Amino acid sequence: MGPNRGFGAIHIWREHAKEMAQIGLTSFDEVPNFVSNIVQIGTPLYFGDRYSRKIRLMAVRHVSGTAILECIQRNDGTIWSIVTAFSGTNTHGTRVGSVR
Repeated sequence: MGPNRGFGAIHIWREHAKEMAQIGLTSFDEVPNFVSNIVQIGTPLYFGDRYSRKIRLMAVRHVSGTAILECIQRNDGTIWSIVTAFSGTNTHGTRVGSVR
């Protein structure tokens, strides 16, 4: 896959390893730490775009970065999946709440 394609931990590592290294996270196994530095209780959530039939939110923590979250309906309930995470903190869209 090319740049800006894919999702999840492998995508984050392939596309944003340099950004992670800048904050001392230097292995694939540290991708969850990178994401958890962003997605914390109180992190503001923004809704800006509708990606086809997918609902996505931006979790933006100004000291850590941005994570894109996607709403997934499953038989056992609704979950929010991490699509990607990166160091940028530009927001767009409407603030719709915060992580609880």
